[in-house]
Amino acid sequence: MPLDSQKKLLYNFIGQRLRALREENGLTQAEAAAMIGKSHQTYSNYEKADNLITLDSLYALAKYYGVSVKNLLPDGDLLFGDEIDPPSRRDAVHFSESDTAYETATPQSQSLRHAEELNAIFLGIKSQAMREKLLALMRTIAEESI
Repeated sequence: MPLDSQKKLLYNFIGQRLRALREENGLTQAEAAAMIGKSHQTYSNYEKADNLITLDSLYALAKYYGVSVKNLLPDGDLLFGDEIDPPSRRDAVHFSESDTAYETATPQSQSLRHAEELNAIFLGIKSQAMREKLLALMRTIAEESI
């Protein structure tokens, strides 16, 4: 079902922001997709606004990139019919706000934050060999802690 023009504008904006952040962080679409448990094709369609991104995926990406979800969205003008300028790459990566609800949450959400942090660090390692070594080390640590 095709998106109406207002929704298409909104999701184009989100897709442009996601692409700018992904490129700034040196990730491929496949790496960004893996981070949120989606296929490369699904993630590609998020950036092209051919698929509607889910809130949980949008939230996970915002946390990974260190931005607030609201900074992945246009201001209210878009929703009321005004044209907006597409976000620049620089604009997309220089947003950051503290999410106190997230930071002061339950042990489960703190574990999620730690998992997201580990994932971010892992994705920042360019060498596949180093990634394999890190995985082996983490498996060893996990086995010893059981």
